[in-house]
Amino acid sequence: MSMVAVFVEVTNEQYRSFVADPQPDTLIAWMESEEDGQGDDAPVSMLDLDKDWHAVHFVLTGDVDTVDSPEGFILGGEEVGEEFGYGPARAMDAAQVAEASRALQAISPEQFQARIDLKAMAKNDVYPSVWDRDDIVLDGIVDAYTNLRSWLAGVAGRNNPVLLVLT
Repeated sequence: MSMVAVFVEVTNEQYRSFVADPQPDTLIAWMESEEDGQGDDAPVSMLDLDKDWHAVHFVLTGDVDTVDSPEGFILGGEEVGEEFGYGPARAMDAAQVAEASRALQAISPEQFQARIDLKAMAKNDVYPSVWDRDDIVLDGIVDAYTNLRSWLAGVAGRNNPVLLVLT
């Protein structure tokens, strides 16, 4: 089974409502309504990092676990609610999103790529554990970072919060 990270941009009203009453069904409905473009209560946007989320986190932070810094936002935010896939959803308010976006804007895709150390990723068991293979294509990790960087800048520009689900 794969572990993927899905970021869900919501309005401030949706965020407050979810944090006050974090129902997994609400998050699932938002994710489904964004995918099919239906529903008045659909989230603003979503980004699926697929299985590249942990590699991006490790390259940004040098750690496999939670890091208390703007670069560590992939495993940051406040855990809300009960188990949802792999742990509870994580909530980042608009200020945290803006801070994370500023941190990512300071790291160009070229700088990000220069930080990638496949041996360190293999040694630290970064998910998915494929970093010791010869056929690994770094473009996927850099593309994931570039997409995340761009998407997060848009979210921050709209002053919106984000919910993260590892599923």
